Amino acid sequence: DKSKSLSLKAEAEEGTGPGKYVFGIKGQTQDGKLVSASHVTVVLREKDKEKKSKGVNLTTSYPVLQGPTDAKFEFSVEVENKTDKDGTFNLSAQGPTNWDITFKPSYEEKLISSLTLKAGARQSVGVGVKPYLLAEAGKYPIQVKVSAPEGTAEAELTVILTGTHKLEVGTASGLLSLTAMTGKPANMSFYVKNTGSANQSSVKLMSFKPENWKVEFNPEKLDKLAPNELKQIEMVVTPSDQALVGDYSVAVGVEGEKASKNLEFRVTVKASTVWGWVGIAIIVLVVLGLVILFVRVGRR
Repeated sequence: DKSKSLSLKAEAEEGTGPGKYVFGIKGQTQDGKLVSASHVTVVLREKDKEKKSKGVNLTTSYPVLQGPTDAKFEFSVEVENKTDKDGTFNLSAQGPTNWDITFKPSYEEKLISSLTLKAGARQSVGVGVKPYLLAEAGKYPIQVKVSAPEGTAEAELTVILTGTHKLEVGTASGLLSLTAMTGKPANMSFYVKNTGSANQSSVKLMSFKPENWKVEFNPEKLDKLAPNELKQIEMVVTPSDQALVGDYSVAVGVEGEKASKNLEFRVTVKASTVWGWVGIAIIVLVVLGLVILFVRVGRR
């Protein structure tokens, strides 16, 4: 009444075709008194061939680009026709409001909205992205879609904006001239405004002046300037003691992060009023001396 399980291993020879194969199995005792027979049917199927996926495929090697807001970004995507027939594939994109997104074949300038591909063919397409000029710094996703009756595919592109870096420098009145006395300080104010969309840090102030002149700023630098923020700068210009009367040029340089501006002032130097009175006094004394001299000569 004892039993034991046995296993049968059968391996088809190479080249054996598909179908049903019957194996006979027989067992008996050594004396041949006990005999048992059975059969096993093995169904051999044809090996499954790799089926080519249908539809369309959309890929990109560089899905993330970074740069300033006023830059134009150029992505490259590859469209693959994975069907067994030629087809036309429509291109579309969805991005932030007021952004300009265009498609064009690689190494060509013409704009397209669709392309025709032969069965199994693939083609690179350029995706041009121009951000809205007032867009703030940050990360912006863009969905690119290719569609056809046989299927659709999507890819996500990302633009990281670092903002724009721009500075504006000027005076409230628009005047860029001042009057100074030799050796005496003269005050002038001007403003520095961040007209970009990125923060400006460590804005430096520099001056380009005649020899032996002195130019001071208050404050001496700007640690931070937020977008659209305006700061007033007080400038003190002191001409040299030996400066001659006349017009001079004093330039101011403002240097920020990836942005700089220059402003040129005309400084008119005049003689000190003290020396003016001294000159008048000398002239008066000379005239009086001449009068006295003529009077004495006339008496003789």
